[in-house]
Amino acid sequence: MPPLDYVWVQTDFYDRGIAYQYLLSLFHSVLMFTGNDIGPRGMLQIAFVAVFVMMGAIINANLFGQLAVILSAMNRKASNFQEKFDITTTTMKNLNLPEKLQTKVTGFLTYTQRSLDSQNEFKAFLDIISPSLREQVIQHIFSETLKNNEIVNYDPSLIDFLTKKLETKIHMPEDQIITQGQDDMSLYFIAKGECQVLVRDHNSITEVTNIIKPGDLFGEIALLCGCKRTASVKTSTYSTLARIDRANFKDMCQQFVDVTDKLKVKMRTYKDKLKAFLKIMLRNVPYLQALSNETIEELTF
Repeated sequence: MPPLDYVWVQTDFYDRGIAYQYLLSLFHSVLMFTGNDIGPRGMLQIAFVAVFVMMGAIINANLFGQLAVILSAMNRKASNFQEKFDITTTTMKNLNLPEKLQTKVTGFLTYTQRSLDSQNEFKAFLDIISPSLREQVIQHIFSETLKNNEIVNYDPSLIDFLTKKLETKIHMPEDQIITQGQDDMSLYFIAKGECQVLVRDHNSITEVTNIIKPGDLFGEIALLCGCKRTASVKTSTYSTLARIDRANFKDMCQQFVDVTDKLKVKMRTYKDKLKAFLKIMLRNVPYLQALSNETIEELTF
């Protein structure tokens, strides 16, 4: 109960409305737990207040201790980043790099630092938990990713199948995930980050043809057609990917027959200069002129 007026030893507390009584009681409760002036009267109130002030002091000490730990961690991260930033700026000045290039480097470092911290924390987290818990965490993370993918989100059992087969991969910016012309029989999903799709055309000119983001998949053409990689993919930012190998991909297509058709439809939507050039070349072959557009489309892969 709020104390009496210190001067006149009286109160109109009981004559005021319920909102006033509640707010005043809350105010004095906070005062008690923070150890401020209470104004007890009599031995019983003194004992009661002494106990609660001690409890308030313990709670305050715990709160400030937790805040100190959080601030210490934040300061450690900030110090590490500042050290990297100082090394970067000093090195660039010693190399006499152009100011425009220095701005790009520092901008990249600043932009990607938060993503790097997040990725490192995620990797450390997966390393310290048990394999069974790790599997459950990965299933939770990628089930959300797969729900955003129009190829596989039509069937919850397909999402459950995939999340049990996925292997997590964490990549730095500009990591080469797949390379055009090489063999790599894996399908990839993006959970976090962003990747560029690059195609080298018939003139050996490489261009970015697409930007793929969380929820997207890539690498399906080589698996469906049994061919080499038709494009290169590299990360633009710190990225978390999930990989499924060829054997599990085949199992998926056998158990969920609609997936193959959906992937083929998606595959035919890809447009790039190399594909257009190959279609023209195939059409110029007399033996192939009677083939349908769909068959010509498949021959370009």
